[in-house]
Amino acid sequence: MKGVTYFDDWNSGCEGAESSKAMEVLGGNQWLEVYEECTAQGVDVVGGNAISVGAAGGYSLGGGHGQLGALYGLAVDNMLEVDVVIADGTLLTANACTNTDLFWALRGGGGGTYGIVTRMVHKAHDKLENYFKWSLRYESPHASGMVVMQAFADFLAYTD
Repeated sequence: MKGVTYFDDWNSGCEGAESSKAMEVLGGNQWLEVYEECTAQGVDVVGGNAISVGAAGGYSLGGGHGQLGALYGLAVDNMLEVDVVIADGTLLTANACTNTDLFWALRGGGGGTYGIVTRMVHKAHDKLENYFKWSLRYESPHASGMVVMQAFADFLAYTD
């Protein structure tokens, strides 16, 4: 179950709720797929540093520290809605006005212990002008990580 969808004016349907930019993520997506859609849409979400981690699950339900946390809070603070299958097989939607006790619990009272998340909606933010994030993964039996980091530092100095 994969799919990442951007909404320019997502609304929970709660009475008095304001619309906001949002990214809907299905249970099988990883942060890389979310970040690719964010780039295409010119927005950012508070997400994980490890791009292979699931974007609709334990990272967010456990709090979710990320690069944008200092500006926008934890990932769990930016969670707008969750679909979760509970123990009896029932699919529930939880947000600020529907199944509010479950929504509260998923946002800090035990995370994934309440069921299996199948969909999560993250608040999206306008992309910052002077913000750059990157990820580097290196695996080789021929050179040490220090050699690679030095080469990267040399490259950065060259681009200055």
